Amino acid sequence: MCAMTQARWRRRGQSLRRKGCRSSSRMVSATLGDYWGTEETRLEWVRPQIEQWAKGVQTLATFAPMYPQTAYAGLVMSLQAEWQYLQRTVPGVGELMGPIEEALTQQFFPVLFRELDPGERDKWREVWGHSVKRAGLGIPDPTKAAEHCHSTSVESCLVLVTSILEQQELEYGAHRQCVRLGSWAGRQTRMTSEMGTVREKQGESKRIKHKLTRAMRTGAWLTAVPNCLNGTALSAEEFRDNLRLRYAKVPLNLPKWCDGCGKKATAT
Repeated sequence: MCAMTQARWRRRGQSLRRKGCRSSSRMVSATLGDYWGTEETRLEWVRPQIEQWAKGVQTLATFAPMYPQTAYAGLVMSLQAEWQYLQRTVPGVGELMGPIEEALTQQFFPVLFRELDPGERDKWREVWGHSVKRAGLGIPDPTKAAEHCHSTSVESCLVLVTSILEQQELEYGAHRQCVRLGSWAGRQTRMTSEMGTVREKQGESKRIKHKLTRAMRTGAWLTAVPNCLNGTALSAEEFRDNLRLRYAKVPLNLPKWCDGCGKKATAT
């Protein structure tokens, strides 16, 4: 497979050299699917895609009131991966992804949690961008995550890019090692940043500290693909109540008084 890959890259490189690698406002790389062109024409190519992804978030938000788990899984496991690929391959696109972040904060999160105040949304937005293991939802702010995605991709592809540019045989073992080390370094950087934010949040109150500590240990229900046959599909009430409890919020429709002991009902 390695020899076939090398031959394919050589043929692609020869084809591009014959064309002189001349770029236009809509020229797209036939190799990796990213953008080839001038800085001035990058906006023309990127903006329609960003607008389409923002509409996709809005569409998922229309399903979230009835099917929050399905909407969440569709965003995290599918739609989000599309703009993250663009972030890895095209530098400097974070500042252009404001429409996506606006759709997330203004439309998706409010219906996912339901009864979410703007102050609470701003308070927890950074934590929601963390990985599930670091008490998050795995939905980072695309305007802030783009630079990290691109730098990690550059480090991971260094051996491959050097092989293409210098027209050398690709050392598959070195390439795999480069990808492994680049990915590891990117994860470590992200983990350090996320843990710093979690510790800062934990200092706000004992209740929040308790909730975030538990959230880092109990996130498998978020990463499971909803499937009725496997028993991983949750009702809207089950998913939303667990989501609200994860971030120290009271579940919806909680009775004010316990019908057994007569005391005030709480979620603690």
